[in-house]
Amino acid sequence: METKTTEISRIKQVARDYEKKGYNVIIEPKGKDIPEFIKNYQPDIIASNKSETVVIEVKSRADISAIERLKNVADVINEKSGWRFELIITSSKQETESKGRPLLEGLQINNLDKLLKEIKELSKLKHYNAAFVLTWSYLESLSRQLLLNDKKNLKNRNPLTLIKTLFSFGYISLPELRTLENLFEIRNQVVHGYQSSDLDKNTVEKLVDIVDKIAKENR
Repeated sequence: METKTTEISRIKQVARDYEKKGYNVIIEPKGKDIPEFIKNYQPDIIASNKSETVVIEVKSRADISAIERLKNVADVINEKSGWRFELIITSSKQETESKGRPLLEGLQINNLDKLLKEIKELSKLKHYNAAFVLTWSYLESLSRQLLLNDKKNLKNRNPLTLIKTLFSFGYISLPELRTLENLFEIRNQVVHGYQSSDLDKNTVEKLVDIVDKIAKENR
């Protein structure tokens, strides 16, 4: 009972927060309020403005099975341009000792220190393209390892979907998501052989800082 009450209270709070930011908010949307591509799923909130639509689900940390099932929904929504899925985890008093995200396994997180040294050397030599691509490649590997314990279809997910899903499940903050979305445009230019006027030492450092933070928090 306490868990459900906590979820309802959090839903109302999230709705108010989005309304303050200028979003049009629908709590417990039904029927035509739910888009066709997720018609069999009822989120807690849909919030939209001129630039994006956010599908929001509020779950208790105790409801692990439900959270796992939401991965499929998150994939579908995050692949849509202008859409993103946001999962908000609540904790009741009984859940305060519960652990959060699983620790990384398989990916050699300890190699990050060595990688960062290589990136710094490349930056000193002003090889910003190489430094950026090396860091982004690590970010994608890190994302897949974090998001996928069951090895489902993330191999074929595009990098932008991976980034949005990182945010959906709480691995990065909204400001970090916005930063990575901007850097994704630079990534596309670089990997396709074009020069980007926005790629410099500061750009590389922004990406490195986010990757370093994600890895350290999930060692």
